[in-house]
Amino acid sequence: MATDGVFAILSNPATLDFVDTNNSIKIEFFDYSIHSTNDGLKFIKELSTSNNTQKTSNLMNKNIGKILSFNTINFSSFYQSCQNYNWLIGFSQAIDINLIPHSGFGYKRAMESFIDKYDIFLTNLTLKNQNFSYGINLKMVKKYQTIHNYSISEIIENDSINDYVDNQYTKTLIRTNFDLGTIYHISNDTKIAFSFLNILDNGFKELGGDTRTANFSFSSNYKQILFSLDYIDIFQKQNNSNSMDSFKINIDKGFLNNKLKIGSGIINQRLKFMANYKFHIWQLDLNSGFSSYASKEFNGKKNQKYQLSLSLIW
Repeated sequence: MATDGVFAILSNPATLDFVDTNNSIKIEFFDYSIHSTNDGLKFIKELSTSNNTQKTSNLMNKNIGKILSFNTINFSSFYQSCQNYNWLIGFSQAIDINLIPHSGFGYKRAMESFIDKYDIFLTNLTLKNQNFSYGINLKMVKKYQTIHNYSISEIIENDSINDYVDNQYTKTLIRTNFDLGTIYHISNDTKIAFSFLNILDNGFKELGGDTRTANFSFSSNYKQILFSLDYIDIFQKQNNSNSMDSFKINIDKGFLNNKLKIGSGIINQRLKFMANYKFHIWQLDLNSGFSSYASKEFNGKKNQKYQLSLSLIW
């Protein structure tokens, strides 16, 4: 609930209630973010230029046993705020890449890849009724999954990271689903929220399991200081879940008429840092941000990640 921007509706579809467009339609060309471990981005760049056996073997040996993670998320949409309701139509694409290099011999060969990609077409409707907001997301999801142990010769044949995301080993499924959310405004500055995501059996069990989750949030704003507490996956449906990892705490403060936000908090039982700045240029709003946080990887291990984000709204 503390997330800025319309992208927050993917966590709780009722959060669109904060948007005020004065009945005009806003277009968000993109809300793009890159998340990477310290070595992840560097490894992927070198992997794309590994065009001979010696260079590829050296790259694998230098990173043996590491989980090299790289993720991108993009959300484009147009939306409108009316008197008693808000609506949105959007498209999101997310890519989650995890690569584990080996020595190049034996069953695991040179590199294991675990890659998920999602294309999501989404519509949202949020109703406002006194102190309550109710939201629903209807979405069509196409999931791509590529799990493969690559030999050194296969790595040399691939020219870019896109060759790993979608190739002959990729499996795909298309499903429809929906999310529900509600927010109770205790006051103008204090809210509690509940969301239930991926309510239907999403049919992706053979491609990584069910991601149905229920989440709770509390937030309060005092003198441009925002405090928020989130409890994610209340019923512990996700794999490798831990009750303490489900708590997320965030505190941020606005400066320069709230154009600059600096904050800290706790995520996955480790400290988080974030900074975000908003520009207004002619008819465009440009938001840029940076954060550092601990992420739980697909195998349950935790890695420090760094996020860069950029959004453009007209």
